[in-house]
Formats: sequence, C-alpha cells, structure tokens
Amino acid sequence: MQLLSGGSSPYQHHMGYLFVYGTLQKKFKNPYSLALRSQASFISKGKIQAILYNFKNYPGIILSPTTNAWVQGEIYQLPEEGQLLRMLDEYEGYEEEFPILSEFIRTTTPVLLPDNRWITCWVYVYNGSVEGLDPVTEW
Repeated sequence: MQLLSGGSSPYQHHMGYLFVYGTLQKKFKNPYSLALRSQASFISKGKIQAILYNFKNYPGIILSPTTNAWVQGEIYQLPEEGQLLRMLDEYEGYEEEFPILSEFIRTTTPVLLPDNRWITCWVYVYNGSVEGLDPVTEW
C-alpha cells in the first residue's frame, strides 16, 4: 500500500482503493459485501469528512471537507482488472456514462487512517437531495 508520510501533498493518490461505509462493510452479509471481501483485500479502517444520512434500507453520504463531521468505514484494495468495481457500480446505482442519472456517484476522496496518514480512495456519494433529512452519526 502506498501512503504519503510527508511532502507537499496531503495524501497519496491511488485509484485501487475503495472506502465503504454502509452495506458493503464486512458486518453485512449481502452478496455484494461478500464479493468485496472475497475479491479485494481489507487494508484498514478509516474515516472521511462527510455527512451521513439514513435512507431506511441503506445509508448515503455527502462529502463535507470543511466540517468536523466524520464518517467511519473500511478501506479495501481492489483487484486490478476492474470487474469487481463495475459490479459494485451496478449495486450502488452508478452509471459511469450518465452520472447525472445515478443514485450514487463514484468519486475519490482523502481518507484518514488510524495512524493519521491519508490515502485517496474511491467512495460512493449520494447524488440526490437530502433536504428534510437529519444527519445520523452511524449506520
């Protein structure tokens, strides 16, 4: 795992990592979380600056790098061929060709590791309105 320990950039950019905070975490036993665990390597726990919302059957986040709100999750190193990521895109409702129509957008964000180093990971961010919803602290 390549991480940044110093220098001018606040984090190391690597497209092969995925940060999960909801139903893809290892505490869930759905086919997609099981596929993630069997095909990717668990790296570490981590947290991102974001606001978490509960949509009853699943959570969603809105990135918020200027707040003190943090969402806890897990970091996985993805296999290089990309098949798993495409399967997870489908599960998350992300259409790479038509992101505006997607329920979730896959984007990159800095993730803070327990040892205070940063790593850039893919993350699925909610693409709809959260108006009228109250943030939650965990899901």
